[in-house]
Amino acid sequence: MKKFFNTIFTSILLVILFVSTTLVLILLPVKKEIKGNAIKEIVSSLEIEKMIEENDNFKQEIDEVFEPVFTETNKLGIDSEIIIKIIDTKEVKDLIGSITENIANYIITGENQKIIINDDINNLVNNAIDKINSSGYYEINEAQKNEILNIVDEKITEYQEIIPDTSIIDKEMPKENKEALNIIRFILGNKLLTYLIVAMIISTILLIILKFKKFKWIKYVSVTVLISSIFTSIITFIMLASNKIIFNDYPYIFNIVNKIINSSIILYISIFLIMVIILIIYKIKNKKIIDIY
Repeated sequence: MKKFFNTIFTSILLVILFVSTTLVLILLPVKKEIKGNAIKEIVSSLEIEKMIEENDNFKQEIDEVFEPVFTETNKLGIDSEIIIKIIDTKEVKDLIGSITENIANYIITGENQKIIINDDINNLVNNAIDKINSSGYYEINEAQKNEILNIVDEKITEYQEIIPDTSIIDKEMPKENKEALNIIRFILGNKLLTYLIVAMIISTILLIILKFKKFKWIKYVSVTVLISSIFTSIITFIMLASNKIIFNDYPYIFNIVNKIINSSIILYISIFLIMVIILIIYKIKNKKIIDIY
């Protein structure tokens, strides 16, 4: 009877270890790529002009976002193509990336911050215009340059009044959307990851206690983590195939998912190799361990 309950309890611990390990392996790459500078780097690396030419969906999204700017600059006789060239400069893409990153980090952490925090937006646009002029493709005269800067000032001020900081998102958000946001924060924040790591540690400690004899716990834990890495690898390759199908027409989302997948593959292969090495060492040393007992 004791052996039966021992087997049942061991099985439960292995399931807990497998589930918690699998979820940690899935969450870590997602958190890593969404937080930090990953989003800003992706936005900065986008070839906006080329993407607009090749992708009608992306062109439509850009037109919708920058419609107020296009409308005002067209009155000055400046084609929207010139504004696209300004948007496609590194300085402006860095700014857009920073804003996007601030929103993403707020969604995850809920920490209050200014969404538009760069006080040098005019300098960025000014530098971008100078680059356009120096390229020889188009000449924006001083009057047009000042008009563009005034429009940018006006629009940024409007945005700052509408969204003074991230806390207003929570205040104005409908209750059902707020509940969904809280779920996202729980999943991508630190709470769930902490709970999962604690579950991994406790289940491992209990397995060590139950299977300490002949150090069998090493085999149990290593095999479980190994299977988890294989399972998450399968999920990752499914994501890789799905990403090409679902988000191929949405380069920004495609690049973020692709970056997460690349990080995941590196992590899972590393875990897999480490577990294999541990199991090989365990097998080699097992005879000596048996002799000791």
